Amino acid sequence: LQLIIPNIQLLLGSLPEEVKIIYVVTVREPDGSDSHWRFHRILPERVRATGEARGQDCNCLRGTWGAQIVDILKPSADAHIVSKRRNSAFYETDLEMRLHCWGIDTLILTGVMADICVESTARDAFNRDFDIVVVSDGVASGDDAVCREMLDRMARSFGAFLPAAKIGGLF
Repeated sequence: LQLIIPNIQLLLGSLPEEVKIIYVVTVREPDGSDSHWRFHRILPERVRATGEARGQDCNCLRGTWGAQIVDILKPSADAHIVSKRRNSAFYETDLEMRLHCWGIDTLILTGVMADICVESTARDAFNRDFDIVVVSDGVASGDDAVCREMLDRMARSFGAFLPAAKIGGLF
């Protein structure tokens, strides 16, 4: 997962100043009160195996390193940050409103848990009529093959994927 950081830095350095950079963080409550798994009787294999449904093994708990942006990519004090509690950055956040207010119609996505969070956000964005570019070397998952499948799915059905070095050329 650490391997994508230099690529994200390259991307951030190549974007024109007028491009809005929005950081999205997942923040969950330590007491599990906002866990979406409490609403489900049928749990995915990964959740059953890790104990995440009981609030165990969640690396995004408020006040922990997992709910923070890594220091090397730390945003400025006036940065745009969206906190989410579910997989998609659009679910019960003000992200869509912000994008429309700013006149944004294209999203360039990076992040971890590519096959869950990035893909959920990309699908929701596409269904809200945004154009999607996923940074192929700016996303990561626990399984490289699964991440590659997600990139192929995005390109086949929802948008495009490009390496960070080529994104700056879109502007």
